[in-house]
Amino acid sequence: MSTLLEQLGNDTLPATIERAFVDWCLWQQAYPALQQVLEKTLLTELVEMLSNADKYFTLVALTDIIVQEAQAARKRTGLLGLSAAQAAAIEFQKLLAAASEEAWDPQEVAFFSVRVCGWAGWANSEFSDTENKDAAERAARSHQEAHLKSLLSQQVG
Repeated sequence: MSTLLEQLGNDTLPATIERAFVDWCLWQQAYPALQQVLEKTLLTELVEMLSNADKYFTLVALTDIIVQEAQAARKRTGLLGLSAAQAAAIEFQKLLAAASEEAWDPQEVAFFSVRVCGWAGWANSEFSDTENKDAAERAARSHQEAHLKSLLSQQVG
């Protein structure tokens, strides 16, 4: 993790920057990545449900359903698809928990957002190349760093 990302949650960055960063991780990074995994594993009804979610609490309820449905879809998606869909959904749940007011932890949000993006990278390789997962995680971290720098420069500028 970069030095700048390590500053999240340590009272060194303005709260408005952290909130904007967490919202970006949730809605612009992890949310579309989870949708990609669900599309690749043919869980299209879940993609439709997810695409209608526009509020945090709706996502919390939906990820519970997604985890259960991914488990139930074993026969349709195969073991690898099931694993990716279930893992991405579980890590998205953890991201949502870290983004809650009660457990607020921007570093955890960033971490789990990267993980969900990694699962999407693996799904995009049709579950054939684990390097795609690692590459997607590296790219997600890099995007986070760039976005956080952009947020900070907007506040200063």
